[in-house]
Amino acid sequence: MVFPHADVLTQSVTNQRNVLLFCLNDRNFNAENYYFHIMRCLLFIPFLLLCCIGYSQDISGRWTGNYGKSFFSTDVNKLEVNIELYNDSIVKGTSRLEYGRDKYEYYVINGIYNRADSSIYFSENVEIDVNVGMLTSTVMGNYTMKLKVYDTVMRFEGKWRENGEGLLSQMATRVWLEKSLKKEQSINPVPELKPTVQNEPEKIRQEEKAAEKKEREIIIQRQIEIDTIEQDTIRIDIIDNAKIDNDVISLYLDDSLLINRATISGTPLTFYIYLSRDHTYRSLRLVAESYGNMPPCTAHMKVTTCKSLYRFDLRSTYQSDAVVEFYLKGTKNANPTSR
Repeated sequence: MVFPHADVLTQSVTNQRNVLLFCLNDRNFNAENYYFHIMRCLLFIPFLLLCCIGYSQDISGRWTGNYGKSFFSTDVNKLEVNIELYNDSIVKGTSRLEYGRDKYEYYVINGIYNRADSSIYFSENVEIDVNVGMLTSTVMGNYTMKLKVYDTVMRFEGKWRENGEGLLSQMATRVWLEKSLKKEQSINPVPELKPTVQNEPEKIRQEEKAAEKKEREIIIQRQIEIDTIEQDTIRIDIIDNAKIDNDVISLYLDDSLLINRATISGTPLTFYIYLSRDHTYRSLRLVAESYGNMPPCTAHMKVTTCKSLYRFDLRSTYQSDAVVEFYLKGTKNANPTSR
């Protein structure tokens, strides 16, 4: 089901209101007509609510898709775009093109999302990492798409064009991205017929573990000041420290779960974070889930920006969590720490 535009909904509500006012003010007031219009309004309300729910969808998160066929381009196996939405309109994130055989392009994106007409525009403007081989050239581009919302998925469809305004910058192709919608539970769910007594011990253990994590001591092990020219290009790699002993960790970004129970090894866990004038502070918390073969839980973190490189070790236990704080330059004193 595709939801109509918000301006159409507003106009429909206005039309229904005007009809009712006309019936009430008409000297030849007809009760039957009034009743008819009342019923029409009542039937219209569920439709209006359904449409409003569609427009409240959050576009932040990971989107996957691909490009249409183009004579000028190499076939892409998958396009993955991570979107972070600020102030309901500013788009920041990354785009990753995967070709197979460890060939890829990785860029920073910036753009605008317009909720009024469900359109999005963003461009690739900073190269993060590229590996396409010796004989293949890369081209950064911009995306112009419209959002459609269906029962189980959100879908952007539109065009990709090569960045630039010259006559030679004419490469273009169709592009699409999709993100699954999480199904909400029913307001009055049907109770299960199976007995739940056997699940209670496991449920209690999970609640106890969650409570233990909240009660752990927070230890700030590193503070990093980020320049404004670096704020869109903060890459983080995490590997096991020294001997690989199957440590298991979870990572929280500003108290939101980022990575859940991942085993760290010699292959890095890689992700990106961003700072801006609206988000001048970020807190990254490393939680020990398992010591592996040897306590405590230790990890080596590498932070890379467009101008700086930081390397350091983190140590987390079942009693304390390791925290790394990131500040936008000049705002450290204005932000509370995690202590």
